Amino acid sequence: MQQKNLSSATKAAVEFANVLDYPFAQVVMLPPRVFKPILAARRPRGRHAGAAAAPFPAIECPTIRLAVRIVADSSAFTFGSLGLVEAELARGRIVPLLQASWMRAEWSIVRLRKRTMSPAMTAFVVEVQRVHADVLREEASLKAHWFVARGAGKRL
Repeated sequence: MQQKNLSSATKAAVEFANVLDYPFAQVVMLPPRVFKPILAARRPRGRHAGAAAAPFPAIECPTIRLAVRIVADSSAFTFGSLGLVEAELARGRIVPLLQASWMRAEWSIVRLRKRTMSPAMTAFVVEVQRVHADVLREEASLKAHWFVARGAGKRL
């Protein structure tokens, strides 16, 4: 996500390396499978080969709300699910720039092997599955609205 007026003129030309030229407002520690492609895509700063890149992340934020405020009021960008920033998208404060296939999280519930789940845990798992299905539907709807219908951003 990035501030609306920073990207509106160049939406069609946005590449991941272009985004990485801006300060990154990080909300959570990125797993290695996400962090490695980001570091690999970064370009050196300056005109001289081997010039040091800007600090990455530029700022660590304890909440998505703080990261979105920083993004809306600066040239920074952040990663986030569309559902988490739906209100800011609707108000036009920020816009989605791109989506990459590796920018996904797959969560699991784990337990000790050969242990039976309690009725409460079973109910919890059922509820998590229901909510997860709702979130996936919401994200698909938002993706269709922001990336397909509006032609925003670029998929990698």
